[in-house]
Amino acid sequence: MAGIALSGLTSGLDTNSMVTQLMAIEKQGRNRLVYQQVNAQARADALSSVTTKLNTLKYAANDLKSNAFWTPTQTVASTDTAKVGVTRTGGAGAGATTVDVLSLASSSQRTFTYTPPVADDTVTFGAVSFNVKAGASLDDVVSTINGTSEAGVIAVNAGGKLVVSSTTTGASSAFTWSGGALAQDSAKAGADAQYKLDGGAIQTSATNTVKDAIPGVEMVFKGVTGSAVSVTVTAPTVDKQAISDKLKGFVTAYNDLIDTLKTLTGEKKVNSPTSSAEAAKGSLYGDSGLQSLYSRLRSAVSDAVSGLPASANDLADLGISTGKAQAAINADSVAGKLTFDETAFAAKFSNDPVGVRKLLGAVTGTSGIGQRFSDLITPYTQVNGILAGRKEMAGTELRTIQKSLDTFDARMSAKQTRLEAQFAAMESALNRQNSAGTALTNQLNSLNSSSS
Repeated sequence: MAGIALSGLTSGLDTNSMVTQLMAIEKQGRNRLVYQQVNAQARADALSSVTTKLNTLKYAANDLKSNAFWTPTQTVASTDTAKVGVTRTGGAGAGATTVDVLSLASSSQRTFTYTPPVADDTVTFGAVSFNVKAGASLDDVVSTINGTSEAGVIAVNAGGKLVVSSTTTGASSAFTWSGGALAQDSAKAGADAQYKLDGGAIQTSATNTVKDAIPGVEMVFKGVTGSAVSVTVTAPTVDKQAISDKLKGFVTAYNDLIDTLKTLTGEKKVNSPTSSAEAAKGSLYGDSGLQSLYSRLRSAVSDAVSGLPASANDLADLGISTGKAQAAINADSVAGKLTFDETAFAAKFSNDPVGVRKLLGAVTGTSGIGQRFSDLITPYTQVNGILAGRKEMAGTELRTIQKSLDTFDARMSAKQTRLEAQFAAMESALNRQNSAGTALTNQLNSLNSSSS
């Protein structure tokens, strides 16, 4: 803060230090405001963290009740993907089919000797003609042909020869040509792919992608097979592992939230903080709203779902619990954190998949675990919900404290200016007094000298 320069030379006092010390005493109240601000900000940040973790748990609960993970799916596999690639394109009959690839489909190809024309010329492939400038190089011709996809051919300069191939494969991929600058050296006819299914008659395909030979399966021939390749399609099944992974994600999100709530409500406040770190502690210590949420979450995982049979009406039936009973006290179990026994879940799923689906809430008209947690969490996280209201209150408190700090700083600035002015006036008065004394002394000395 810029102020009046104080020297204290006249009074002999360190007036600058005195002003600093007086202001330090006055500013002690500011630290209390700053620490209140730090605590309010910590509370706002903590409530935002709880909101984020609640939403993560809600998303995990929504996954549990989603029908998407219960749609039966099939898989298709090839015993030699380097020779026969496979993709499922629709419902396919379960079982295995042997495939023998006898030859691959290839395109028609012609090789030409090219002589640059002395005058502008034209070469034609199929129904498309290309202008060739007088003296054009072979590379110029290649670029011209490749720049027009409608011709259905592609060209390359192969050691000074023009090699033109059809862009399609199969026996019907032949193309016509003409042009005075070209002389054909050789030609290779296109060929169909040849293959057998289950050792039957030879079948053909104009391309190496075969879509209809095995209904619901697309095959891509990549090489001739020395021995039969087996293509296997599984029966339609629900992906048990995907559901198990979703349950695991739910347990992780739940435990993360429980940890956060326990930490926030259990961290005690420092009554007389001496640092910002201490001031931030305990911003939600013993918070009744979060403690109520914690209790509701624990009830939600332990209470049975009404309307379902006792054999599949709570999370424990799916292998989710606070852990097995043991002699030593388990802190995680006491805190209400969950464990997931994947083996127990797999057994339950195999014995009663419909019961598992209903319990999770993935059956229309059934309210299960997914709906329970979604309904519990929504009032807290929705726009203008419980936590949004509390965060707004914290924001209002922060704005109020900031205004108090601004007012405090303005008052302190005025007070420091006033103190500096007062000390400066004192120094000035003392200086005038000293000057008057010095003048009087000089006069007396002068009188004494005259009378001698």
